[in-house]
Amino acid sequence: MEIAINQKEIENRIFTIRGNQVMIDRDLAEMYDIETKVLNQAVKRNIERFPGIFQFQLTENEYNVYSRSQIMTLNDQIKNTKLKRGQNIKYLPYAFTEQGVAMLSAVLRSETAVKVSIQIMNAFVEMRKLVLSNAGLFQRLDKISVASVKDRLKIIKDSKVDKEERNVLESYLKLAESLGELNRHIKEHQKALETKVWDQYKVLTDDYIKTKVVDHKWIQTIDTAIHTEMQRISQRLIKRIKDLAVRNDTHMPCFLEEVGLLEQKVNAHIEKMGFVWK
Repeated sequence: MEIAINQKEIENRIFTIRGNQVMIDRDLAEMYDIETKVLNQAVKRNIERFPGIFQFQLTENEYNVYSRSQIMTLNDQIKNTKLKRGQNIKYLPYAFTEQGVAMLSAVLRSETAVKVSIQIMNAFVEMRKLVLSNAGLFQRLDKISVASVKDRLKIIKDSKVDKEERNVLESYLKLAESLGELNRHIKEHQKALETKVWDQYKVLTDDYIKTKVVDHKWIQTIDTAIHTEMQRISQRLIKRIKDLAVRNDTHMPCFLEEVGLLEQKVNAHIEKMGFVWK
């Protein structure tokens, strides 16, 4: 069977989560042409081969943050085709690192899995090369200012050779303007929120504050602390009583036996003295 997966498609499904480049289980299952549950079941059967650096389950926050682009991709596919079985979002998915993908080809034990895994690992390598080759560019981007971009545009505005650079810089300016507008909206809404909070403080009564702060917070905290201390003391008393009961059961027979022997000796001495107990 000839496997042909577009390299760009693989790269678009590689995400950076917890500082690692990973792929999500349902994307891998689609490329392997199997159900997601089949893939995860194979992993569970061989879980000793998948330590945390190979595979991990996303948290809800990670899923909400990092899966948006994946969901958008799936939505685009839904317009033309139906989702395959196993392609759902009813559970928190698992992420596989490059080493995890390599191990998948071993546990799935199919020719398709081996060939697809090789293509995926090649995509991981290309992504690393891209990041390394552009590391300096990413650092310089942090130092770019709107003023420097405008100055550069003035220099190349009539140049036909630098047309592509000009388009990029113009797009940057548009994004910068949008960001500035968003920041202004955020400040306006924050100021409005602070005003509403301050207005709410003005209408608070002493009784309301007492109810919320004293009754609902302090008294509840004190009550919880008292009950906790009572439980701690009760547990200590119960333990002490148990210790005394064990000690009583252990030593009392010995005490009774010793008392009996002493009683016999006393009676014997009394008889010798001419007295008899009735």
